Amino acid sequence: MKKILAFLSILLLSTVFFGGIIIENSTFEDENIKLVFGIKTEFFTPKYFSIQIINKTDKPIKIIWDETIITDNYGDTSGVIHSGVKFINKDRPQVPSIVPPNGKFEDIIIPKSHISYSSYTMKWETAQIFDSPSERYFLLTYEINGEKHILDGTLLLQKEELNINWGLVLGVLAVLWLLGTIIGQ
Repeated sequence: MKKILAFLSILLLSTVFFGGIIIENSTFEDENIKLVFGIKTEFFTPKYFSIQIINKTDKPIKIIWDETIITDNYGDTSGVIHSGVKFINKDRPQVPSIVPPNGKFEDIIIPKSHISYSSYTMKWETAQIFDSPSERYFLLTYEINGEKHILDGTLLLQKEELNINWGLVLGVLAVLWLLGTIIGQ
C-alpha cells in the first residue's frame, strides 16, 4: 500500500511540474479543406500531432500521406506516418485516406524521424515532441477530382503555461501522507 501511495504522490507531482506543449496557431485552410492541429500525449509526454481534416467541398478528398511532411525536433524535414501504420513499416508506401464530401477525418501523425527501434528495450519507440524548434513547417498533399493540391504552413509550438493550484496540491499530499500514516500503524 505504501508503494501505491508513493506512486500516486510522484504521479501528482509530475503532472504539476512538467507542462505540456500547445500549438499557438492550430488552424489552416484553403478553398477545399480546413486542417486543425493539436498535440496528443502519452503518459504526460507530448508524442503525436493530432489532425482534424474538414472537407469543405461536395467531392471526396484523398489525403496522400507519402507526400506529406513536417519538420522534426531537429528542424529537419521528415515524412510522416499516421495511425494504423506499424512502426516497422514506416518506410513503406501508405494507403491514402479518404475524407468524405462535407465530412471530417481525425487522425494522428508522427514524423518518421521520431520513430526508432531500441535495442535496449527491444521495442519500437517514438521521441517526444519538444517545443524547440518552436516553428514546425508542414505540407499536406491531397487530391480532389484527380488534381493534386498542397496546404502548407508553419505551426508555432510553445510550452503550456501552468496554473498550479498549490492549495489543492498540498491538500492532496496531506491526505496521502495521512493515509500512509494510518496504514503504516
